[in-house]
Amino acid sequence: MSKKLIISGTNRPNSNSLKVSEAYYESLVNMGEDCELLNLEDLPHSFVFSDAFGERSEEMETIIQECIIPADHFIFVIAEYNGGFPGVLKAFLDCLPPSILHHKKASLVGLSSGHAGGLRALDQMTNVLHYLKVSVHYAKPKFSGIDAMISQEGELNDLIRSKIDEHAKDLVLF
Repeated sequence: MSKKLIISGTNRPNSNSLKVSEAYYESLVNMGEDCELLNLEDLPHSFVFSDAFGERSEEMETIIQECIIPADHFIFVIAEYNGGFPGVLKAFLDCLPPSILHHKKASLVGLSSGHAGGLRALDQMTNVLHYLKVSVHYAKPKFSGIDAMISQEGELNDLIRSKIDEHAKDLVLF
């Protein structure tokens, strides 16, 4: 069985990306999959100024050793920010040794407040992952108008949950 790592692709507190990531985690666990959730809120605050330039922090080394290296399939949940994917996600990838990502798999999930469901962010992320020699799953669910799909209490509606479950079943076969 492969190990899957769900990456909530923003460091924004109480983000919709995290809510969707948690639903993916729940879906995969219910299917008996070995998975883990990495919330980019938990990155060390100075990682861009240290880890990007070769001064590996203990916190980033732990993330790399315990989360990134053991995973062979990544599920990136990505909100569209300013017409692209969040800068913290790009900075995070830039801090990783590229070779630890080579020949792994990724699935992408997009979300946005607008009508395109993060399509531009997904396209950009696909290009970055291909450059890093990561195979990207063909199905990339896009959740448009994400704010209307999540209740005030933070609960996802039935439509988004069913699409998450459907996608999770498909990505297990990838």
